[in-house]
Amino acid sequence: MYITIGLLVLLGILYGCFRNKAGQKALILKASATGMAVLAGIYGAFQTHRFSDWVIVFGLVCCMAADIILEIQFIRGVYLFGAAHLLFILAFCQKVVPSWDTLFIFTGIYLLVLFLFRNKVGMLGELKRPAYLYMAVLILMVAMAATIYLHLNTTEALLRSIGAFCFLVSDCVIAWSLLKERRRLSDGIVILTLYYAAVYLIGSAGWIAS
Repeated sequence: MYITIGLLVLLGILYGCFRNKAGQKALILKASATGMAVLAGIYGAFQTHRFSDWVIVFGLVCCMAADIILEIQFIRGVYLFGAAHLLFILAFCQKVVPSWDTLFIFTGIYLLVLFLFRNKVGMLGELKRPAYLYMAVLILMVAMAATIYLHLNTTEALLRSIGAFCFLVSDCVIAWSLLKERRRLSDGIVILTLYYAAVYLIGSAGWIAS
């Protein structure tokens, strides 16, 4: 299944090259790249026979759908990504229960993000409430992934923690770019690289570490 990594990279590069020329048609490439993470996740779920890994697969499918919807109806795309994070949280809770570590990590990251965007919050307008809610769900997913690593200290947990943090940083770069109203090639490269690393690591950690 390591071939899915090569295909993900190839499809991601093609999307980056054609997103401005092909418009919405290029979204098929974006979703197809995420689809490689879905395939790898399905393979892993068959290998591990764990229900939690199937829940993660469903979360990855939500990400793949959100890749397209986000560019067409932004808020609905955000909700789909939020649903994906909730599924990831559900899967993580089947491995360890939330603890004080989870609360400390969640609070620390949330306060840090609020501090970093303190001067930009007023620009959100009616999107302020959905943004706060989405960020809370995303950060809780990261906190749960980190909690698993702290409690289990396994390679699988480490890979999923790295994937979760990649998701967080990718979304923060997206938010920063939108609020700054800039479209830099470097931002796009960072966003896609971190995003595809996130979905692949979260979906494939089980069989990679086995």
